[in-house]
Amino acid sequence: MPDTLTQWRFTASGCTLDTLVGGGLAKAVCKLPFMARLEVPRFVVQGDETTLAGMLHNDTGQTLQSRATLDAPALEVLRAPRLEQALIPAPSSASTGACGR
Repeated sequence: MPDTLTQWRFTASGCTLDTLVGGGLAKAVCKLPFMARLEVPRFVVQGDETTLAGMLHNDTGQTLQSRATLDAPALEVLRAPRLEQALIPAPSSASTGACGR
């Protein structure tokens, strides 16, 4: 599953006029129920052959039908799988990729 987008830590402390003290700690994780990520190489030089990977993460609680497409006019696509539509059960991920230069 994808990493959390943001994790918050809440800390509270207080005291009364009678010098009674107390405190509490809580955490909250913020994430998207459905997320698409494109993973690309850090460095690419003109003429390099590289792979672009797409990850679809479903954490909605239900199976989703998704469609992944690649629109990159400057990329000469050498190989691309036929994952245009996929059923992604929850919680899980699906991946696709394309090789190009």
